Amino acid sequence: MKTLRVTFKLIVLFFLFIICIVFLGIFKGIICLFSPIKADKMIFYAIKPFTAFLRKICGIHLQVEGKENIPPKNGFLIVSNHYSYVESVCILSIIPAVPVSKAEVRTWPLIGWVTRLIGTIFVEREKGGLSGTYIEELIKTLKKGINIVFYPEGTTTDGTYLRPFKSALFVPANRLKVPVLPVVSKVTAINGAPFSLEQRDWVAWYDNAPLVPHVLRILSLRRIDIRYKIGKPIIPNYDDSSLEERRRFSEIVQHQMDAFLREIDPNYQGIRHE
Repeated sequence: MKTLRVTFKLIVLFFLFIICIVFLGIFKGIICLFSPIKADKMIFYAIKPFTAFLRKICGIHLQVEGKENIPPKNGFLIVSNHYSYVESVCILSIIPAVPVSKAEVRTWPLIGWVTRLIGTIFVEREKGGLSGTYIEELIKTLKKGINIVFYPEGTTTDGTYLRPFKSALFVPANRLKVPVLPVVSKVTAINGAPFSLEQRDWVAWYDNAPLVPHVLRILSLRRIDIRYKIGKPIIPNYDDSSLEERRRFSEIVQHQMDAFLREIDPNYQGIRHE
């Protein structure tokens, strides 16, 4: 039964990605001839329905608290805890956004093509001294009225703690004075049964675990339940030329997300200072 489930989901996902790449790619190319900005926004508005369909194929169900806190005007920054590509897809099905992702994703078959098509901002995590370049890229995207989601921990965890936040990518929101929207999530159930710590590796993908076996295990599950909490937006106002003030603002956001996780996740262990 699991083999049939996985095979069916793989076939559906394959055709979904192909359709997305071909049709959206053609439409984007045509519109881009007249207005590159309109082409980017057309793809932006397609992100939410695409990821919502993707989530349903995978049997992921969401409980979302705080939808009223989502800013009515697009062009804001979303920050989230990060434990898997699963929660990354889910957040885009709640709030349309362009993700910030590690550069390696660009080379992944099918997934890499789709991420490039939707305008993902790729970051070279191993290369230092590029934060100014990424800041300018995020500013250009926000100015188009396109939301951005990024993960200030810089990498995934097992979902039981928060890493120290990196402060550089908060700067675009500060310079444009647009909202920073804190979001947290946790897995609550697997196949209808309450989630336990022993199952965390079933959804969390971290420490360079092999991707393909993990994806196949995700697809073998009948149902995954995830709870989201969306906090109130914060309008940043600080001197971003000061590293100390940058870090202070990122800590304000982190402490708010820390409080949310303590509220919704009994297995959460707090901020881990490494």
